[in-house]
Amino acid sequence: MSNDIILEKRAEEVGLAVMVADLIRQNIEAKPAKKKYLNKLNNKVSINASDAGVSITLKFSKGKLTISGEEEEDAPVRITTDSQTILDLSAIKIICGIPWFFDSQGLKIVKKMLTRELIIKGMITNILTLINLMKLFSVV
Repeated sequence: MSNDIILEKRAEEVGLAVMVADLIRQNIEAKPAKKKYLNKLNNKVSINASDAGVSITLKFSKGKLTISGEEEEDAPVRITTDSQTILDLSAIKIICGIPWFFDSQGLKIVKKMLTRELIIKGMITNILTLINLMKLFSVV
């Protein structure tokens, strides 16, 4: 399993990269069925923690995830928000195979999107990438 999630050298020094790698690793270890979501992903997702001044890129390919310690401008999905909101995304429930935005945690995320505290570029054209990413992130 550890061979499926790789931190590039520079990413090892970026707390956000280590946190995301650990989160996904632990989620798959706790629920091995989540591995199928990693297998479905074949895209790049950049995450910018604006309050911490750090960015990472998740590069999914053939059941593997490589995390770089910088934002890659060519990533089709680009998420910009604060560090706490990145953690909050892991608390979104998955109901009937989709992220559930109709409880207090989900509405909190929707509010942040509406107030542009959470910006997701490429959301519409890469909806399946985001759904599978949310399934990997979700700890509930």
